[in-house]
Amino acid sequence: MADFYVEIGLSCLPKYTEELCGDTVRTTTDEHSVVSVVSDGLGSGVKASILSTLTTSIASRMFTAGVSLEDMMETISATLPMCRERKIAYATLTAIEIRRTGQAFLAEFDAPGALLLRDLQPVRLERTPRRVGQRPLTINEAHFWMQENDYLVCVTDGVIHAGIGAKLALGLGEAGLQEFLQARLTPNMTAQEVADRITEYVHYLYNGKPGDDATTLVLKIRKPKRLMVLVGPPKDRALDKALAHKLAYYPGTKVVCGGTTAKLVARELGRQIEIDLEQFPVEHPPTGQIEGIDLVTEGIITLCGAAQFLENKNQDHQEDSPAVLLGQMLLASDYIDFHVGGAINPAHQNPELPFDLALKQQVVNKIAAALAHRGKRVQVQLY
Repeated sequence: MADFYVEIGLSCLPKYTEELCGDTVRTTTDEHSVVSVVSDGLGSGVKASILSTLTTSIASRMFTAGVSLEDMMETISATLPMCRERKIAYATLTAIEIRRTGQAFLAEFDAPGALLLRDLQPVRLERTPRRVGQRPLTINEAHFWMQENDYLVCVTDGVIHAGIGAKLALGLGEAGLQEFLQARLTPNMTAQEVADRITEYVHYLYNGKPGDDATTLVLKIRKPKRLMVLVGPPKDRALDKALAHKLAYYPGTKVVCGGTTAKLVARELGRQIEIDLEQFPVEHPPTGQIEGIDLVTEGIITLCGAAQFLENKNQDHQEDSPAVLLGQMLLASDYIDFHVGGAINPAHQNPELPFDLALKQQVVNKIAAALAHRGKRVQVQLY
């Protein structure tokens, strides 16, 4: 069964003269799926923001509590307040669930239709209307499967109406958005790049003065980018061979931290270590090269530097230093597996070394926490 990663791109543009966007997007993730809820509050500014925030908060909490997405939509649509004068809901709602298998569910209430792109071409989504609540209200639902590198584009009314009174008499419209995406998107664009490109176009159509809040949410499904980091030899030398081969056959990017660890990997895999002592300034530990390994670095000093890079505590690192290279690799990955050996390195028993230099597990845990905060899936295994 496929194991996909859902990449998320989000871009918001508030109405001209308003500092606060009246649209709200809330996304929750777990090991099985990603759920995004988009709401467009009636009007703009603070009032609209409060309405849309309440709507997405209720929806997200119901789903977290185990309520199915279908039941969640029915409950919210039945309880949404209505504007007495205009006879419309105070907030629109779009809910999307994408499972790691690619199975997806879409529910829309009074919102522009989401657009599915495959190979940069639109895919028709068969929607089923369902009447719910006492009013009653109509929810449009779609069950479908997403394939690798598909994009699901969800926008609020401010995007669809872009250009009214400015460059387009009737606004961009859903057809115009579809034409724009087909003409301007290129293969391998990230979800964020697609969202940003739509916002740039909307800003242009409004002549730099948006007449409504405009929000774009893009969900791209792709294979996850995996990274394995081997830090230190295991306590039991009998595990050396198994750990080295686990690294060699890992289906993703491979990193070795520590000179002793690098020697272990080279010995067990029958490969040579090439040390580069000239590429970096002397204040930075050098990197090495082992065939089939993407990055080979010194151990604890580089890990501490990577932790500082991730926490934005130190901006003095050279752009091509091992710590920055490791930090960039970590940020570019979705699933990160740390394998931390428990063998004691005599070099780290110097009492003059800083506390966090003496405990590599503590540093790895600090890095793992910083990555988890960014939505990465991190596992730390001790040997």
